Amino acid sequence: MNTLVTVCITTYNRKTLLPLTLKSVLNQTYKNIEIIIVDDYSMDGTQELVENELLKLDNRIKYIRHDKNYGLAMARNTAIKNAKGKYFTFCDDDDEWKPNFIEEFVKVAENYDDNWCFSSGFNYKDSLKNIIYKGFTPPVAGQFYHLSSIKKVNGYNEEIKSGVDHDLWLRLASNDINILGIDKPLAIPNKNQQQDRMTTNYEKRLNGIKNSLEVWQPMIEINFSKNFYKFFRKNYFYYVYKGFLIKSLQIKDFKKSILFFVKLNKILFFRDIIRLLKKRILKKRYPSFFEYKGEK
Repeated sequence: MNTLVTVCITTYNRKTLLPLTLKSVLNQTYKNIEIIIVDDYSMDGTQELVENELLKLDNRIKYIRHDKNYGLAMARNTAIKNAKGKYFTFCDDDDEWKPNFIEEFVKVAENYDDNWCFSSGFNYKDSLKNIIYKGFTPPVAGQFYHLSSIKKVNGYNEEIKSGVDHDLWLRLASNDINILGIDKPLAIPNKNQQQDRMTTNYEKRLNGIKNSLEVWQPMIEINFSKNFYKFFRKNYFYYVYKGFLIKSLQIKDFKKSILFFVKLNKILFFRDIIRLLKKRILKKRYPSFFEYKGEK
């Protein structure tokens, strides 16, 4: 088991967080990796940090800096274009990995061709399309791909500014890719994320999702169904508002909590909101979206 794995770390103005993410990648038990740091035009001293310190830590690290801020999709595409590995995975600059992250994925992936992709956190083996119908969404920091699978769909859609991972799953599903889930907590998502980030970026996030849903509509209607698009759109707003509600409660911003609760209540019944919050508090694992039971 000595196949090269490409690890993408995209970063933007996270000078203090980037070294923690990089450390978790360097500490992997699986050693045959290349690490491509893509700096999406940071202006906080990230370039100096990488060039003067981080590149000296390990010769497996490569650094690419954009000449302007293009967004996450293009940053990942830059890594894909420069990748030499058979497999491709990523760890964003506010996430970390358990030491056995890559080892566990490679052990599984070596038994499957590039009609399969992989994720952690849930135990499933199905077509990606069926998984989406069942309400599962991409895990933030636990995805693993054959590089050739991603190249089949031309990488990430650079029109998408919010929902980049969802976009990739939708396009892979439209190309009949299957998925296998590893039921182990291999990633630590958003470990270093500032608590007020979701609430302060509320309008930007919401506008980004509205744009993404417009871009996705023709693809979803053709490859899933028109009814599923309506269902998916409703679920996405529920997903966003739920996240904002939970985050605002965590930071005790009760004014925003009421705002997001009211918005959620327009989508779900009151009892459903309470049920979902209870599951979150009890940390029960469940699909992020509701399961689609309509006509396929």
